[in-house]
Amino acid sequence: MSMNIRSLAAASLVLASLALGGAAFASGHGAHGGHGAKARSLPSLTQEQKTKLDAAAEAEHKARAALRVALAAQVDKGAIDRNGVKPQVDAAKAAAANARKVEEDTLTPAQKAELAKAGEAKRGEGRKHHGQAGHGMKLTPEQKKQIAERMKAEPAGDRGVERMVDRLDATVPVLTPAQRAELAAKLRRQ
Repeated sequence: MSMNIRSLAAASLVLASLALGGAAFASGHGAHGGHGAKARSLPSLTQEQKTKLDAAAEAEHKARAALRVALAAQVDKGAIDRNGVKPQVDAAKAAAANARKVEEDTLTPAQKAELAKAGEAKRGEGRKHHGQAGHGMKLTPEQKKQIAERMKAEPAGDRGVERMVDRLDATVPVLTPAQRAELAAKLRRQ
């Protein structure tokens, strides 16, 4: 019985991340403004800092949007071709790494401490939000079970956009054409 509950929970988490644009889209950045979103809200930022963080965030947003569009096309086809999205995955990873570096190089030690403190206070809130996101897919118990089984074959851990591709790869073959169309539309809207 507990294995069935774990399987259902795993499938629900997969769908939650996918419904948020995939990241939840794995690292959670896709649904929350990318790297630096919280940093850009710090009241202590100078205009120069905001400009640097905004430019890096915009580049990351564009790279993730291109990846979501490429993935949506594959969702429409019913299978994920990892080689087919490799250029977009690589671009999204590079943009995320750049955004992290810009944030690290731009913030003062006091701002980094302020950001860490704000992150600790909000840590539990995001999980509640993520847990509700997969609701609209209307999966059958059998689909949830199949997705959970397929996810067992994927590497564990938070690997950013690669984790998003893993989740889609595990989920898409199990979906009906209508569910795939809904998921592809969500990916394009993000």
